[in-house]
Amino acid sequence: MSLQLLAAVLAAAVLFFWATGAHNRLVTLRNAVSQAGARVAEALAQRDAAQSKWLAALQLPLVAEAGSLQALAEAQRLEQMAARALAARPLDAGAARDWLAAEGQQSSSAARVLALLDQHADLVSQEAVAEPLAAWQEAQARLPLLRQTFNDAAAEHDRALLQFPTRLLVSLFRFTSAGRV
Repeated sequence: MSLQLLAAVLAAAVLFFWATGAHNRLVTLRNAVSQAGARVAEALAQRDAAQSKWLAALQLPLVAEAGSLQALAEAQRLEQMAARALAARPLDAGAARDWLAAEGQQSSSAARVLALLDQHADLVSQEAVAEPLAAWQEAQARLPLLRQTFNDAAAEHDRALLQFPTRLLVSLFRFTSAGRV
């Protein structure tokens, strides 16, 4: 075997193993974003289940405030649709933007209903409202940390996509940057 052929085979082997390692690293980072997204989706599902319970419990006592309760129920429905879309495609920046918009609307509607509950303190002491409201508050409190974990994983993924020479493989393997929530 000639020295040139040996050098070419060695260069090809080094290139192959580097490309394999870079691809595996990008896949690992993409999976980390997906796992962080799944944790956010789980907390959202818990929050939405609790919210549905306390909304149902408030329908009769707050019949005069049906508009606010319906607005929250609709905002929750839109947020759930956006959350499902984000869970299906956690790296899709458009899905992340849609979820953020829906989450903002849901938070605004929830704040209105919580303000109504402050005016009706007797309702909060009822078991049908108190337990799901506490579960909702617990899930709501966990969300900022889970969102930050998702955003950190997405940022690390995106940094890896921009590093040279790894960025040479990005279009070849069709990696895309991640959205933020």
